[in-house]
Amino acid sequence: MIPVSPPPVQDVATIDIDESLALWAQQACGADRVEVQWTGLPSSQLPSDTERLVWQGDPCRSRPHVRVAAIVDGVPSARFTVQPSLTLWATVPVAARDIAAGEAIVVVDDEVDLAKVVGLPVRQGIAQTAIAAGRPVMDSMVGEAFDASNGSSVELVYVRGNLMIATDGRLLEDAKLGDSVRVVNEASRAVALGILVASDRVEIAR
Repeated sequence: MIPVSPPPVQDVATIDIDESLALWAQQACGADRVEVQWTGLPSSQLPSDTERLVWQGDPCRSRPHVRVAAIVDGVPSARFTVQPSLTLWATVPVAARDIAAGEAIVVVDDEVDLAKVVGLPVRQGIAQTAIAAGRPVMDSMVGEAFDASNGSSVELVYVRGNLMIATDGRLLEDAKLGDSVRVVNEASRAVALGILVASDRVEIAR
């Protein structure tokens, strides 16, 4: 009688825990790549016939607590809670050079540790604070880029029916095209409210 060999059993060593964790964290956090320093889950703790691993939790935090289930025959066979050590990398806009407060930002794309990214990355605007070269540029650091700034000289155009009168004026606030803006008439020193129709022109309806 010829002995029948038992069906082969998958060696748990063929399951790459680091790769499984890194792929899940990359997808969950929108990272470009993930470095796994420590999974917190030795392969010796997994059932020998583990088919795959299913991860749950939030891996995007620093030193996260996550759950993992070892799947055997399509169902969870063992569950663990672990605290892996990960570094997640993403390509975001960073300051191309040192930028002073009040300057328009200039950025380049670079890969940075996601732990240093707090908020929404932005690519244009005016720096509200000094930004060092290479630092990720976030929405909290940047204000809107205005078409005309407070104190700028503008032409004031008073419109009454078909009559238009132009004189020199000055903006009293930052503004974008189409914004209502306060201006001062340089001749009369009167303050009026008009519409910024060009970077150097405000129309005032009378």
